[in-house]
Amino acid sequence: MLRQLLDNRALFKVALAAAVVFISFACFMKGVDSPLKNDKLEHFIAFFGLAFLAHHAMRAGFAVQMFLLFGYGAWIELVQYFLPYRSSAMNDFFADIAGACCYHAFYQVYDWAVQNRLVPAIR
Repeated sequence: MLRQLLDNRALFKVALAAAVVFISFACFMKGVDSPLKNDKLEHFIAFFGLAFLAHHAMRAGFAVQMFLLFGYGAWIELVQYFLPYRSSAMNDFFADIAGACCYHAFYQVYDWAVQNRLVPAIR
């Protein structure tokens, strides 16, 4: 049953679009307080989640997904640079990159472990 859910690209496309809209509004709105009180951790978690959604929503390969995620992260920081009530930081962009890369690294380790029968595959 979980495998069917993970194979439902249409569901992941909707979730990815919703996540991008939500993250964009959160990044560009004035006076949004951070629930975690750690901006870099929020960036990391957001892009880890976006990488998960993109991986399941797109047929594109790893390089295309990473290019799009890195571009989105750069776009966020560029827009924030021009907003007088927000600040832009390269460290935020690096946290975005780290989140996306960590998801793909974890997935590669999981995939290797499944192929070598160290862990069961999700059915």
